[in-house]
Amino acid sequence: MLSPFEKDEFELTTKVFDTCSLLANEFIRTGVKGILDANSKLITKDQTIID
Repeated sequence: MLSPFEKDEFELTTKVFDTCSLLANEFIRTGVKGILDANSKLITKDQTIID
């Protein structure tokens, strides 16, 4: 039986999923250049896009 996720593990998994979804959406909308631009804007600390 698998042990339940800790709160921190769940939050990290959610952030990773959100980041992947964001990058996939950018790729669909803007192509390769857009995904590279979006990726370069990611903040390492909390994986959110900055303007």
